[in-house]
Amino acid sequence: MWEEITSRVQREKQFWHEITESGKRYEGAESRFKDLRAENTVYLYQCVEATGWPCISKFGTEINEAAYLVARASIQHPQKMKYFLAKLSASVDKQESNPANLAAFADCVKYYEGKPQICGLFLEWALSGELYANVVCVDQANIKRKELGFPSIQEAVQAHLKELQSNPGGKPKDIAAHNKMHREWAKAAGW
Repeated sequence: MWEEITSRVQREKQFWHEITESGKRYEGAESRFKDLRAENTVYLYQCVEATGWPCISKFGTEINEAAYLVARASIQHPQKMKYFLAKLSASVDKQESNPANLAAFADCVKYYEGKPQICGLFLEWALSGELYANVVCVDQANIKRKELGFPSIQEAVQAHLKELQSNPGGKPKDIAAHNKMHREWAKAAGW
């Protein structure tokens, strides 16, 4: 059952690569990409319901990591995403999953809820054109990031900006419209 999860992640990564290479990173996901993510969410839910979260000791790191990636990409399904977050959290408590994945997943949920993140792993665009992390305290977020092996917020912002220079499309052409589209999408999805 779980073996298929890694190939599903590879298909999603390839699709995302095509989107970024075409310069459409900030223009909203194509329906085919949304459909693929929705199918992967249903598949992951069925697997977790059948066997529980895939613990590293039982299923290996590759499957555990793939399950996390599918769960984190389940943004169209807030309730399932929160269900996966609880399962991953319990697995981390048993030292059967990566705590850095839990931190990133928790930040992802907070990002879509429009709440300040713990580590600031999901960057946002200010109307001024600056990329920033929505956190309560940058210093505290950087401490947590360091504990988990992530670069500082400042380093992450610079790396993202550098990546955008090498990809077509760069930052959103109209940041206000992009932010509005993001908020409207999140609300429509149930966030």
